[in-house]
Amino acid sequence: MKALTIPFFFLFSFCAIPQNCACAVLTVKELQDKMEESSRSIESAQFKFIQEMKSSLSDEIKESSGTVIFKKPKFLKIEQRSPEHQIIVTSGKTVFIYTPRFNQVIKKDWNEWMEANFFFPGITQISGSLEKLKKDYDWSLENHSNALFKKEVRVRLKNKESKEGTEMLLTLDEKETILKKMEFFLNTFKVTTTLQEFEKNPNLKEKDFEFKPPKDAAVFQMD
Repeated sequence: MKALTIPFFFLFSFCAIPQNCACAVLTVKELQDKMEESSRSIESAQFKFIQEMKSSLSDEIKESSGTVIFKKPKFLKIEQRSPEHQIIVTSGKTVFIYTPRFNQVIKKDWNEWMEANFFFPGITQISGSLEKLKKDYDWSLENHSNALFKKEVRVRLKNKESKEGTEMLLTLDEKETILKKMEFFLNTFKVTTTLQEFEKNPNLKEKDFEFKPPKDAAVFQMD
């Protein structure tokens, strides 16, 4: 699931259409507060994703897709269905990465995995990931020609420490500030992740995140 190991994630200019048809523009602080408020109302979620990765040096586009479910505080399951079937599942301590084709399981520490792969945890805003985005990135709102009609919020994040110029352009739902699309930029690479069929607070159980490696699978502990 290489496309998911690239750290990509959250922001933009916010325009809504009130009854008087005037354009209301959020500040960055107001948007962050709105995201925090939205996060407090979400205990679980599930959605589909499509991810495209390409380089300006090539015409090739690599695409992957799958599903995500999560439940607070740290239950997360990512199932990539194409092009390679792979499952990433955790309850917040150990992350299991299972690749059926190779019958292989890789075990990683949650905190280490989060450092390198906080996009999906970032989307779900679990484990303080929104605070991490606020701390590590400069946020700036952007104008969007279709914002009035699509009721979207778009925001650009620039990593404060990255020498490679790591940036993210986020498109969020105007009403609940739920992420709809993220474009991640690093050097010549661009990764676009689109969320579909987002369902808020489905009835997920802890058992939905249980994982036991197959008896004959090769298991590797990655430090």
